[in-house]
Amino acid sequence: MIRSLQEDPRQSISSLALSSGCSKPVVKTRLENLIKSGIINIVSIVNPASLGFQIEVIILIKSTPERVNAVAKELSMQNFVRHVSLVAGNWQILAIAQFCDSMRMQEYLSNTLAAIPGVTDYDISPIQKTLKFEMNLVGYII
Repeated sequence: MIRSLQEDPRQSISSLALSSGCSKPVVKTRLENLIKSGIINIVSIVNPASLGFQIEVIILIKSTPERVNAVAKELSMQNFVRHVSLVAGNWQILAIAQFCDSMRMQEYLSNTLAAIPGVTDYDISPIQKTLKFEMNLVGYII
């Protein structure tokens, strides 16, 4: 059922039942369980570039050890930031952010990011071109 939903996430319960060979009530219950358990999420994915957010950057952040989680939490609540992860290596936090222009990006880096207590250093890498953005892992696990 997961593979079928990844191929066509907008299909109906009837269509899922037909393709799986299960009854509609069984499919409905299984789908509800997949959602409740957090195995799948039903979301719409917005293309930020189509809304004018043309600049996408990876931000690598160093923080004082005692503030790593607080810095990551603060970043995760900011509008420009789409992704935040704690990472191993020379940097403690990886963030991905989108901006409509370089002026807004610079304002964010200088006035917002640098002002977060615990941030000791950061580096950015503008994303030139995304070659793959895949959210489907079913082919690897099923």
